[in-house]
Amino acid sequence: MAAPFLAGALGILLAGVGVEVRAQEPAPAPPAPTPSPDGASREAQLEDEVRQLKDMVRQLSTRVEELSQSIPARPDGAATGSGAEAGPGAASGRAGAGAGANAGAGRSPSAGPSSQPDISASTGGSAAPRSVLDPRRTSRFNMPGMALDLPAKVKFGPGFEIQTEDTEYQLQFHNLTQMDGRFYTQAEQTPVHSTFLLPREWYIFSGRLGKPFEYYVAIAQGIDNVNLLDSYLNVNFDPRMNVKIGRYKTPFTYEFYGLGINAMPTPERSLFYNNFGLNRDIGLMAYGALYDKRFDYAVGIFNGTRNGYVDSNDFKDVAALINFRPFTKREGSVLESLNFGGSVNSGLQNSVPIPTILRTNVPTTGNTAIGPQFLTFNSNVRENGLRSLWSLHAAYYYRQLSLIAEWQGGYQSYAPASDLTRRTRLPVDSYYVTLAYFLTGETVSGRGVLKPNRNFDLRKGKFGLGAFELVTRYNYLGIGDQVFTAGLADPNLWTNHLYTVDVGVNWYWSQFVKVYLGWQRAEFGSPVVYAPDRFQRTSDQLWMRFQVYF
Repeated sequence: MAAPFLAGALGILLAGVGVEVRAQEPAPAPPAPTPSPDGASREAQLEDEVRQLKDMVRQLSTRVEELSQSIPARPDGAATGSGAEAGPGAASGRAGAGAGANAGAGRSPSAGPSSQPDISASTGGSAAPRSVLDPRRTSRFNMPGMALDLPAKVKFGPGFEIQTEDTEYQLQFHNLTQMDGRFYTQAEQTPVHSTFLLPREWYIFSGRLGKPFEYYVAIAQGIDNVNLLDSYLNVNFDPRMNVKIGRYKTPFTYEFYGLGINAMPTPERSLFYNNFGLNRDIGLMAYGALYDKRFDYAVGIFNGTRNGYVDSNDFKDVAALINFRPFTKREGSVLESLNFGGSVNSGLQNSVPIPTILRTNVPTTGNTAIGPQFLTFNSNVRENGLRSLWSLHAAYYYRQLSLIAEWQGGYQSYAPASDLTRRTRLPVDSYYVTLAYFLTGETVSGRGVLKPNRNFDLRKGKFGLGAFELVTRYNYLGIGDQVFTAGLADPNLWTNHLYTVDVGVNWYWSQFVKVYLGWQRAEFGSPVVYAPDRFQRTSDQLWMRFQVYF
Protein backbone atom coordinates (compact mmCIF):
# COMPACT_ATOMS: atom_id res chain seq x y z
CA MET A 1 0.00 0.00 0.00
CA ALA A 2 2.77 2.45 0.88
CA ALA A 3 4.65 2.11 -2.43
CA PRO A 4 1.65 2.94 -4.75
CA PHE A 5 0.64 5.78 -2.45
CA LEU A 6 4.12 7.31 -2.52
CA ALA A 7 4.36 6.84 -6.28
CA GLY A 8 1.02 8.57 -6.78
CA ALA A 9 1.97 11.44 -4.47
CA LEU A 10 5.25 11.88 -6.30
CA GLY A 11 3.43 11.95 -9.65
CA ILE A 12 1.03 14.64 -8.43
CA LEU A 13 3.92 16.69 -7.08
CA LEU A 14 5.83 16.46 -10.37
CA ALA A 15 2.69 17.33 -12.33
CA GLY A 16 2.19 20.39 -10.14
CA VAL A 17 5.73 21.46 -10.71
CA GLY A 18 5.24 20.94 -14.44
CA VAL A 19 2.15 23.18 -14.43
CA GLU A 20 4.11 25.77 -12.48
CA VAL A 21 6.87 25.70 -15.06
CA ARG A 22 4.51 25.88 -18.03
CA ALA A 23 2.72 28.86 -16.48
CA GLN A 24 5.92 30.86 -16.59
CA GLU A 25 7.13 32.73 -19.62
CA PRO A 26 8.88 30.16 -21.79
CA ALA A 27 12.62 30.21 -21.79
CA PRO A 28 14.08 31.95 -24.81
CA ALA A 29 14.85 29.49 -27.53
CA PRO A 30 18.47 29.19 -28.44
CA PRO A 31 19.38 31.19 -31.53
CA ALA A 32 19.45 29.26 -34.73
CA PRO A 33 22.85 28.17 -35.86
CA THR A 34 24.48 30.64 -38.16
CA PRO A 35 25.24 29.02 -41.44
CA SER A 36 28.86 28.90 -42.24
CA PRO A 37 29.95 30.91 -45.23
CA ASP A 38 31.12 28.97 -48.15
CA GLY A 39 34.66 27.82 -47.66
CA ALA A 40 34.60 28.10 -43.85
CA SER A 41 36.52 25.41 -42.11
CA ARG A 42 34.80 22.64 -40.18
CA GLU A 43 36.71 23.75 -37.07
CA ALA A 44 35.21 27.27 -37.14
CA GLN A 45 31.73 25.78 -37.43
CA LEU A 46 32.25 23.59 -34.35
CA GLU A 47 33.48 26.55 -32.29
CA ASP A 48 30.37 28.51 -33.23
CA GLU A 49 28.10 25.66 -32.15
CA VAL A 50 29.89 25.37 -28.79
CA ARG A 51 29.35 29.09 -28.12
CA GLN A 52 25.66 28.72 -28.91
CA LEU A 53 25.34 25.72 -26.55
CA LYS A 54 27.00 27.69 -23.74
CA ASP A 55 24.51 30.53 -24.22
CA MET A 56 21.63 28.08 -24.07
CA VAL A 57 22.89 26.45 -20.84
CA ARG A 58 23.35 29.86 -19.21
CA GLN A 59 19.80 30.94 -20.11
CA LEU A 60 18.31 27.67 -18.85
CA SER A 61 20.25 27.96 -15.58
CA THR A 62 18.89 31.48 -15.05
CA ARG A 63 15.32 30.29 -15.67
CA VAL A 64 15.63 27.35 -13.24
CA GLU A 65 16.95 29.72 -10.56
CA GLU A 66 13.97 32.07 -11.08
CA LEU A 67 11.51 29.18 -10.87
CA SER A 68 13.08 27.82 -7.66
CA GLN A 69 12.66 31.21 -6.00
CA SER A 70 9.02 31.50 -7.05
CA ILE A 71 7.93 28.22 -5.40
CA PRO A 72 6.02 29.15 -2.17
CA ALA A 73 7.31 28.14 1.29
CA ARG A 74 5.37 25.77 3.54
CA PRO A 75 3.71 27.23 6.68
CA ASP A 76 6.37 25.67 8.94
CA GLY A 77 9.11 27.46 7.02
CA ALA A 78 10.47 24.44 5.14
CA ALA A 79 10.86 24.97 1.41
CA THR A 80 8.90 22.82 -1.03
CA GLY A 81 10.25 21.52 -4.26
CA SER A 82 13.15 19.26 -4.99
CA GLY A 83 15.10 20.16 -1.86
CA ALA A 84 18.38 20.27 -3.70
CA GLU A 85 19.82 22.85 -1.34
CA ALA A 86 19.10 20.69 1.71
CA GLY A 87 21.32 17.84 0.63
CA PRO A 88 24.44 16.98 2.63
CA GLY A 89 27.24 19.35 1.86
CA ALA A 90 25.18 21.53 -0.51
CA ALA A 91 25.80 25.24 -0.28
CA SER A 92 24.09 28.34 -1.62
CA GLY A 93 26.22 30.83 -3.47
CA ARG A 94 23.91 33.64 -2.33
CA ALA A 95 23.81 32.81 1.38
CA GLY A 96 26.61 35.12 2.39
CA ALA A 97 29.77 34.31 4.28
CA GLY A 98 29.87 30.72 5.38
CA ALA A 99 26.14 30.12 4.90
CA GLY A 100 26.19 26.68 3.35
CA ALA A 101 23.30 24.26 3.57
CA ASN A 102 23.10 21.96 6.57
CA ALA A 103 23.79 18.27 6.59
CA GLY A 104 21.09 15.74 7.36
CA ALA A 105 23.13 13.48 9.60
CA GLY A 106 22.69 13.45 13.34
CA ARG A 107 18.87 13.63 13.53
CA SER A 108 17.09 11.47 16.03
CA PRO A 109 14.90 8.90 14.24
CA SER A 110 11.87 10.06 16.22
CA ALA A 111 12.56 13.77 15.87
CA GLY A 112 10.47 16.16 13.83
CA PRO A 113 11.79 17.98 10.76
CA SER A 114 13.12 20.96 12.75
CA SER A 115 14.17 19.18 15.94
CA GLN A 116 17.91 19.84 15.65
CA PRO A 117 19.82 23.09 16.07
CA ASP A 118 20.90 24.98 12.96
CA ILE A 119 24.51 24.30 12.10
CA SER A 120 25.61 24.96 8.54
CA ALA A 121 27.83 22.70 6.51
CA SER A 122 30.50 25.36 6.52
CA THR A 123 30.67 25.28 10.32
CA GLY A 124 29.92 21.64 11.00
CA GLY A 125 30.53 19.71 7.83
CA SER A 126 28.13 17.21 6.34
CA ALA A 127 27.68 15.50 9.74
CA ALA A 128 26.36 18.60 11.52
CA PRO A 129 22.87 18.17 13.07
CA ARG A 130 20.11 19.75 11.02
CA SER A 131 16.76 19.15 9.35
CA VAL A 132 16.81 18.08 5.71
CA LEU A 133 13.92 20.50 5.14
CA ASP A 134 15.64 23.57 6.57
CA PRO A 135 15.07 26.68 4.45
CA ARG A 136 17.97 28.45 2.82
CA ARG A 137 19.71 30.98 5.07
CA THR A 138 19.41 34.61 4.11
CA SER A 139 20.13 37.91 5.81
CA ARG A 140 16.44 38.81 5.42
CA PHE A 141 15.56 36.65 8.46
CA ASN A 142 16.89 36.07 11.96
CA MET A 143 16.02 32.35 11.86
CA PRO A 144 17.66 30.33 10.48
CA GLY A 145 20.55 32.64 11.22
CA MET A 146 23.51 33.35 9.03
CA ALA A 147 26.57 31.33 9.98
CA LEU A 148 29.67 33.04 11.32
CA ASP A 149 32.82 33.03 9.24
CA LEU A 150 35.67 34.36 11.39
CA PRO A 151 39.44 33.98 11.07
CA ALA A 152 41.05 31.99 13.89
CA LYS A 153 44.44 31.12 15.35
CA VAL A 154 45.64 27.67 16.40
CA LYS A 155 48.04 26.96 19.25
CA PHE A 156 49.05 24.25 21.69
CA GLY A 157 48.94 25.05 25.39
CA PRO A 158 46.88 24.77 27.42
CA GLY A 159 45.60 21.82 25.45
CA PHE A 160 44.96 22.17 21.74
CA GLU A 161 43.24 25.51 21.09
CA ILE A 162 41.48 27.22 18.20
CA GLN A 163 40.50 30.83 18.94
CA THR A 164 39.21 33.72 16.87
CA GLU A 165 41.44 36.77 16.62
CA ASP A 166 39.06 38.82 18.78
CA THR A 167 39.10 36.01 21.46
CA GLU A 168 35.29 35.90 21.49
CA TYR A 169 35.09 32.30 20.27
CA GLN A 170 37.27 29.47 21.44
CA LEU A 171 37.56 25.69 21.31
CA GLN A 172 40.02 23.77 23.46
CA PHE A 173 40.67 20.04 23.56
CA HIS A 174 42.26 18.38 26.59
CA ASN A 175 43.01 14.77 27.42
CA LEU A 176 43.59 12.97 30.72
CA THR A 177 44.90 9.41 30.60
CA GLN A 178 45.75 7.40 33.71
CA MET A 179 47.28 3.91 33.59
CA ASP A 180 47.56 2.02 36.89
CA GLY A 181 49.22 -1.03 38.27
CA ARG A 182 47.63 -2.09 41.58
CA PHE A 183 49.25 -5.07 43.26
CA TYR A 184 48.00 -6.50 46.58
CA THR A 185 50.12 -8.55 48.95
CA GLN A 186 47.02 -10.52 49.98
CA ALA A 187 46.57 -13.20 47.33
CA GLU A 188 43.32 -14.84 46.19
CA GLN A 189 41.06 -11.89 46.99
CA THR A 190 37.54 -11.87 45.51
CA PRO A 191 36.47 -9.85 43.59
CA VAL A 192 39.64 -7.75 43.98
CA HIS A 193 42.79 -8.86 42.17
CA SER A 194 46.20 -7.45 41.40
CA THR A 195 45.82 -5.88 37.99
CA PHE A 196 46.81 -3.33 35.40
CA LEU A 197 43.95 -0.99 34.52
CA LEU A 198 42.91 2.37 33.06
CA PRO A 199 41.02 4.16 35.85
CA ARG A 200 40.44 7.29 33.74
CA GLU A 201 40.42 8.28 30.10
CA TRP A 202 38.84 11.71 29.65
CA TYR A 203 38.24 13.63 26.42
CA ILE A 204 37.53 17.25 27.28
CA PHE A 205 36.13 19.97 25.01
CA SER A 206 35.76 23.50 26.35
CA GLY A 207 35.73 27.09 25.21
CA ARG A 208 33.55 30.12 24.50
CA LEU A 209 30.61 30.78 22.22
CA GLY A 210 31.00 34.53 22.41
CA LYS A 211 31.77 36.15 25.73
CA PRO A 212 30.42 35.57 28.36
CA PHE A 213 29.03 32.15 27.35
CA GLU A 214 31.42 29.31 28.09
CA TYR A 215 30.91 25.58 27.61
CA TYR A 216 32.54 22.41 28.90
CA VAL A 217 31.92 18.82 27.78
CA ALA A 218 33.91 15.81 28.99
CA ILE A 219 33.49 12.21 27.87
CA ALA A 220 34.97 9.70 30.32
CA GLN A 221 35.93 6.06 30.07
CA GLY A 222 36.20 4.47 33.49
CA ILE A 223 37.18 0.94 34.43
CA ASP A 224 34.37 -0.72 32.49
CA ASN A 225 32.07 2.01 31.17
CA VAL A 226 31.89 5.13 29.02
CA ASN A 227 29.72 8.04 30.13
CA LEU A 228 29.21 11.77 30.08
CA LEU A 229 31.43 13.09 32.86
CA ASP A 230 30.64 16.81 32.62
CA SER A 231 28.39 18.93 30.43
CA TYR A 232 27.57 22.49 31.36
CA LEU A 233 27.09 26.08 30.31
CA ASN A 234 28.94 28.73 32.29
CA VAL A 235 27.78 32.35 32.16
CA ASN A 236 30.69 34.62 33.07
CA PHE A 237 29.69 38.28 33.01
CA ASP A 238 31.71 39.10 36.12
CA PRO A 239 34.29 37.04 38.08
CA ARG A 240 32.45 38.02 41.25
CA MET A 241 29.49 35.87 40.19
CA ASN A 242 29.37 33.16 37.55
CA VAL A 243 26.40 30.90 36.92
CA LYS A 244 26.89 27.27 35.96
CA ILE A 245 24.09 25.08 34.57
CA GLY A 246 24.42 21.37 33.82
CA ARG A 247 26.43 18.45 35.22
CA TYR A 248 29.72 19.21 36.95
CA LYS A 249 31.73 19.00 40.17
CA THR A 250 29.62 19.93 43.18
CA PRO A 251 31.06 22.39 45.76
CA PHE A 252 31.54 19.94 48.61
CA THR A 253 34.96 19.34 50.22
CA TYR A 254 38.10 21.21 49.28
CA GLU A 255 39.88 18.12 47.94
CA PHE A 256 37.15 17.58 45.32
CA TYR A 257 36.05 21.08 44.38
CA GLY A 258 39.46 22.73 44.76
CA LEU A 259 41.82 20.06 43.43
CA GLY A 260 41.78 18.38 40.04
CA ILE A 261 42.40 14.64 40.09
CA ASN A 262 45.40 15.18 37.81
CA ALA A 263 47.00 17.49 40.41
CA MET A 264 46.32 15.49 43.58
CA PRO A 265 49.44 14.58 45.59
CA THR A 266 47.96 11.08 46.11
CA PRO A 267 46.41 9.00 43.32
CA GLU A 268 42.86 9.02 44.75
CA ARG A 269 40.79 11.12 47.13
CA SER A 270 40.02 10.46 50.79
CA LEU A 271 37.94 7.68 52.36
CA PHE A 272 35.19 10.14 53.28
CA TYR A 273 34.82 11.67 49.87
CA ASN A 274 35.01 8.44 47.90
CA ASN A 275 32.24 6.88 50.00
CA PHE A 276 30.08 9.83 51.13
CA GLY A 277 30.84 12.79 48.85
CA LEU A 278 28.21 14.06 46.41
CA ASN A 279 30.66 13.85 43.50
CA ARG A 280 29.27 15.15 40.19
CA ASP A 281 25.60 16.02 39.83
CA ILE A 282 23.16 18.01 37.70
CA GLY A 283 22.02 21.38 38.96
CA LEU A 284 22.36 25.15 39.04
CA MET A 285 25.21 26.91 40.85
CA ALA A 286 26.43 30.45 41.48
CA TYR A 287 30.09 30.99 42.35
CA GLY A 288 32.79 33.62 42.26
CA ALA A 289 35.61 35.48 43.99
CA LEU A 290 35.12 38.59 46.13
CA TYR A 291 37.26 41.10 48.04
CA ASP A 292 40.06 41.20 45.52
CA LYS A 293 40.01 37.39 45.24
CA ARG A 294 40.52 36.86 48.96
CA PHE A 295 37.18 35.09 49.36
CA ASP A 296 35.82 32.31 47.13
CA TYR A 297 32.28 30.99 47.34
CA ALA A 298 30.05 28.51 45.55
CA VAL A 299 26.45 27.53 46.29
CA GLY A 300 24.13 25.37 44.24
CA ILE A 301 21.01 23.25 44.15
CA PHE A 302 21.35 19.71 42.79
CA ASN A 303 19.41 16.48 42.27
CA GLY A 304 21.27 14.90 45.19
CA THR A 305 22.02 11.57 43.51
CA ARG A 306 25.70 10.80 43.96
CA ASN A 307 27.46 10.90 40.61
CA GLY A 308 24.02 10.62 39.03
CA TYR A 309 22.11 11.78 35.97
CA VAL A 310 18.50 11.82 37.23
CA ASP A 311 16.95 12.34 40.65
CA SER A 312 15.50 9.45 42.62
CA ASN A 313 12.93 11.63 44.43
CA ASP A 314 11.29 15.06 44.31
CA PHE A 315 13.62 16.63 46.87
CA LYS A 316 16.80 18.49 46.00
CA ASP A 317 20.18 18.84 47.71
CA VAL A 318 22.03 22.03 48.58
CA ALA A 319 25.83 22.11 48.42
CA ALA A 320 27.98 25.12 49.29
CA LEU A 321 31.63 25.95 49.88
CA ILE A 322 33.59 28.98 51.09
CA ASN A 323 37.34 29.49 51.00
CA PHE A 324 39.40 32.34 52.49
CA ARG A 325 42.81 33.45 51.21
CA PRO A 326 43.37 36.49 53.44
CA PHE A 327 47.05 37.02 52.60
CA THR A 328 46.97 36.37 48.86
CA LYS A 329 48.02 39.95 48.03
CA ARG A 330 51.06 39.85 50.32
CA GLU A 331 53.53 38.69 47.70
CA GLY A 332 56.43 36.76 49.19
CA SER A 333 54.78 36.42 52.59
CA VAL A 334 55.01 33.10 54.41
CA LEU A 335 51.19 33.12 54.56
CA GLU A 336 50.58 34.21 50.95
CA SER A 337 49.11 30.85 49.91
CA LEU A 338 47.19 29.96 53.08
CA ASN A 339 43.63 28.71 52.46
CA PHE A 340 40.92 27.78 54.96
CA GLY A 341 37.16 27.37 54.85
CA GLY A 342 34.35 24.85 54.86
CA SER A 343 31.58 23.21 52.88
CA VAL A 344 28.20 21.54 53.43
CA ASN A 345 25.84 19.15 51.64
CA SER A 346 22.28 18.54 52.79
CA GLY A 347 19.01 17.17 51.42
CA LEU A 348 16.26 14.57 51.79
CA GLN A 349 16.89 11.15 50.24
CA ASN A 350 14.84 8.11 49.26
CA SER A 351 16.82 5.60 47.24
CA VAL A 352 19.09 2.59 47.36
CA PRO A 353 22.35 3.65 49.07
CA ILE A 354 24.97 5.03 46.69
CA PRO A 355 27.42 3.39 46.98
CA THR A 356 26.14 0.18 48.54
CA ILE A 357 29.73 -1.09 48.96
CA LEU A 358 32.29 1.07 50.80
CA ARG A 359 35.90 0.65 49.66
CA THR A 360 39.37 1.92 50.47
CA ASN A 361 40.41 3.61 47.22
CA VAL A 362 37.58 3.59 44.67
CA PRO A 363 35.58 6.73 43.78
CA THR A 364 31.83 6.66 44.63
CA THR A 365 30.35 4.47 41.88
CA GLY A 366 33.59 2.92 40.63
CA ASN A 367 34.18 -0.74 39.91
CA THR A 368 34.13 -2.99 42.99
CA ALA A 369 36.93 -5.15 41.61
CA ILE A 370 39.72 -2.59 42.03
CA GLY A 371 39.56 -1.72 45.72
CA PRO A 372 39.17 -3.74 48.95
CA GLN A 373 35.73 -3.59 50.60
CA PHE A 374 35.33 -2.79 54.27
CA LEU A 375 31.52 -2.50 54.56
CA THR A 376 28.52 -3.52 52.45
CA PHE A 377 24.95 -2.45 53.27
CA ASN A 378 22.36 -5.22 53.46
CA SER A 379 20.24 -5.61 50.33
CA ASN A 380 17.03 -4.48 52.09
CA VAL A 381 18.47 -1.09 53.18
CA ARG A 382 17.40 2.23 51.70
CA GLU A 383 18.83 5.68 52.25
CA ASN A 384 15.71 7.44 53.51
CA GLY A 385 15.49 10.79 55.27
CA LEU A 386 17.85 13.68 55.84
CA ARG A 387 21.45 13.69 54.69
CA SER A 388 23.56 16.39 56.37
CA LEU A 389 27.33 16.41 55.83
CA TRP A 390 30.03 19.03 56.42
CA SER A 391 33.74 19.56 55.95
CA LEU A 392 36.30 22.03 57.33
CA HIS A 393 39.55 22.47 55.42
CA ALA A 394 42.94 24.14 55.56
CA ALA A 395 45.58 24.18 52.82
CA TYR A 396 49.01 25.73 53.05
CA TYR A 397 51.49 26.09 50.20
CA TYR A 398 54.96 27.54 50.68
CA ARG A 399 58.03 27.12 48.53
CA GLN A 400 58.32 23.34 47.94
CA LEU A 401 55.69 22.39 50.55
CA SER A 402 52.03 21.40 50.15
CA LEU A 403 50.07 20.73 53.35
CA ILE A 404 46.36 19.89 53.03
CA ALA A 405 43.98 18.77 55.80
CA GLU A 406 40.23 18.29 56.20
CA TRP A 407 37.92 17.30 59.02
CA GLN A 408 34.67 15.84 57.72
CA GLY A 409 31.51 14.57 59.32
CA GLY A 410 27.72 14.57 59.58
CA TYR A 411 25.07 11.89 59.25
CA GLN A 412 22.91 10.03 56.78
CA SER A 413 19.51 8.41 57.37
CA TYR A 414 18.75 4.79 56.56
CA ALA A 415 15.74 2.48 56.94
CA PRO A 416 14.72 -1.07 55.98
CA ALA A 417 12.75 -1.14 52.73
CA SER A 418 9.93 -3.02 54.48
CA ASP A 419 9.35 -0.23 57.03
CA LEU A 420 10.67 3.21 56.07
CA THR A 421 9.41 4.69 59.36
CA ARG A 422 12.21 2.86 61.23
CA ARG A 423 14.84 5.41 60.32
CA THR A 424 18.35 5.35 61.74
CA ARG A 425 20.62 8.39 61.67
CA LEU A 426 24.07 7.07 60.98
CA PRO A 427 26.90 9.41 62.07
CA VAL A 428 30.12 9.67 60.05
CA ASP A 429 33.44 11.14 61.21
CA SER A 430 36.64 11.43 59.20
CA TYR A 431 39.83 13.40 58.73
CA TYR A 432 43.00 13.32 56.67
CA VAL A 433 46.35 15.11 56.51
CA THR A 434 48.39 15.18 53.29
CA LEU A 435 52.00 16.34 53.10
CA ALA A 436 53.98 16.75 49.86
CA TYR A 437 57.44 18.23 49.28
CA PHE A 438 59.51 18.80 46.11
CA LEU A 439 63.05 17.51 46.41
CA THR A 440 64.15 19.19 43.18
CA GLY A 441 63.32 22.77 44.14
CA GLU A 442 60.00 23.40 42.33
CA THR A 443 57.81 25.91 44.17
CA VAL A 444 54.03 25.83 44.63
CA SER A 445 51.19 28.25 45.35
CA GLY A 446 48.50 25.60 44.91
CA ARG A 447 47.93 22.28 43.15
CA GLY A 448 47.84 22.23 39.35
CA VAL A 449 49.96 21.47 36.31
CA LEU A 450 53.65 21.49 37.28
CA LYS A 451 56.40 22.87 35.07
CA PRO A 452 59.59 21.08 36.22
CA ASN A 453 62.84 22.98 36.49
CA ARG A 454 64.24 20.34 34.13
CA ASN A 455 62.28 17.79 32.15
CA PHE A 456 63.20 14.14 32.21
CA ASP A 457 65.39 13.83 29.12
CA LEU A 458 68.35 11.59 28.32
CA ARG A 459 69.34 13.31 25.08
CA LYS A 460 72.76 14.91 24.82
CA GLY A 461 72.64 18.59 25.71
CA LYS A 462 69.15 18.30 27.21
CA PHE A 463 69.85 15.90 30.04
CA GLY A 464 67.52 16.15 33.03
CA LEU A 465 65.89 13.87 35.60
CA GLY A 466 62.56 15.66 35.97
CA ALA A 467 60.98 16.72 39.27
CA PHE A 468 60.55 14.54 42.36
CA GLU A 469 57.89 15.09 45.03
CA LEU A 470 57.64 13.02 48.21
CA VAL A 471 54.05 12.38 49.34
CA THR A 472 52.40 10.96 52.46
CA ARG A 473 48.83 10.92 53.78
CA TYR A 474 47.11 9.66 56.92
CA ASN A 475 43.34 9.15 56.59
CA TYR A 476 40.78 7.98 59.21
CA LEU A 477 37.10 7.13 58.75
CA GLY A 478 34.62 6.10 61.45
CA ILE A 479 30.95 5.16 61.03
CA GLY A 480 28.53 4.92 63.98
CA ASP A 481 27.85 1.56 65.63
CA GLN A 482 24.21 2.01 64.54
CA VAL A 483 25.23 0.55 61.19
CA PHE A 484 25.33 -2.83 62.94
CA THR A 485 22.86 -2.42 65.82
CA ALA A 486 20.12 -1.23 63.44
CA GLY A 487 20.70 -4.15 61.08
CA LEU A 488 22.07 -2.07 58.21
CA ALA A 489 25.16 -4.28 57.72
CA ASP A 490 26.58 -7.57 59.03
CA PRO A 491 29.13 -7.09 61.88
CA ASN A 492 30.47 -10.60 61.25
CA LEU A 493 31.74 -9.59 57.82
CA TRP A 494 32.57 -5.89 57.98
CA THR A 495 34.06 -3.08 60.03
CA ASN A 496 32.79 0.42 60.72
CA HIS A 497 36.14 2.14 61.18
CA LEU A 498 39.56 2.04 59.54
CA TYR A 499 42.56 4.12 58.60
CA THR A 500 44.88 4.23 55.61
CA VAL A 501 48.46 5.40 55.20
CA ASP A 502 49.90 6.39 51.81
CA VAL A 503 53.61 6.87 51.15
CA GLY A 504 55.00 7.52 47.69
CA VAL A 505 56.78 9.73 45.21
CA ASN A 506 55.49 11.74 42.25
CA TRP A 507 57.99 11.81 39.41
CA TYR A 508 57.19 14.55 36.89
CA TRP A 509 58.80 13.83 33.50
CA SER A 510 57.40 17.07 32.04
CA GLN A 511 54.38 19.29 32.59
CA PHE A 512 52.35 16.72 30.66
CA VAL A 513 53.59 13.40 32.08
CA LYS A 514 53.63 12.24 35.71
CA VAL A 515 54.49 8.91 37.32
CA TYR A 516 53.43 7.89 40.85
CA LEU A 517 55.09 5.06 42.74
CA GLY A 518 53.79 4.29 46.21
CA TRP A 519 52.36 2.02 48.86
CA GLN A 520 49.01 2.14 50.65
CA ARG A 521 48.25 0.29 53.87
CA ALA A 522 44.71 -0.04 55.20
CA GLU A 523 44.09 -1.26 58.74
CA PHE A 524 40.55 -2.29 59.67
CA GLY A 525 38.96 -1.97 63.10
CA SER A 526 37.88 -5.62 62.90
CA PRO A 527 38.62 -8.34 60.34
CA VAL A 528 36.76 -8.02 57.03
CA VAL A 529 36.01 -10.71 54.49
CA TYR A 530 38.21 -10.67 51.38
CA ALA A 531 37.16 -14.06 49.96
CA PRO A 532 34.57 -16.67 51.01
CA ASP A 533 35.32 -17.63 54.63
CA ARG A 534 38.60 -15.67 54.60
CA PHE A 535 39.26 -12.53 56.60
CA GLN A 536 41.98 -9.89 56.76
CA ARG A 537 42.79 -7.22 59.32
CA THR A 538 45.06 -5.23 56.98
CA SER A 539 45.41 -4.63 53.26
CA ASP A 540 48.67 -3.65 51.57
CA GLN A 541 48.83 -2.33 48.03
CA LEU A 542 51.75 -1.38 45.81
CA TRP A 543 50.55 1.40 43.52
CA MET A 544 51.98 2.57 40.21
CA ARG A 545 50.36 5.21 38.01
CA PHE A 546 51.36 6.76 34.69
CA GLN A 547 49.46 9.93 33.83
CA VAL A 548 49.27 12.05 30.69
CA TYR A 549 47.42 15.36 30.80
CA PHE A 550 47.42 18.25 28.37
